[in-house]
Amino acid sequence: MADTVFKLNRAGSIALITIDNGEDYRVPTTLGRSAFESAEAVIGQLERGDWSAAVFTGKPFVFCVGADIDEFARIEDPREGIRAGHSLFSRIRALPFPTVAAINGACLGGGLELAL
Repeated sequence: MADTVFKLNRAGSIALITIDNGEDYRVPTTLGRSAFESAEAVIGQLERGDWSAAVFTGKPFVFCVGADIDEFARIEDPREGIRAGHSLFSRIRALPFPTVAAINGACLGGGLELAL
């Protein structure tokens, strides 16, 4: 499965973050190690920038379907993934401006947590 990235674009003072793995809608966007690393970098930019709001969205027809189950077999400590998710979602929640999830397709598991 392709690596998921969080892409940051600016529309005036609004941050538009697109969750994408570079594939079409037939390959769902998942949250694995690369996604968390990419998301942490984008959240860092949001924390340091001058934004009035942030909108999280996905590639066409897919928002995010949650954990990358292909990575489960390679995880030594499952709590590592849980901590990464909680840390990311806490940082998003702590942003000093409104955040919105523009759910444009499939949204399951961790994708729902992200949307909340």
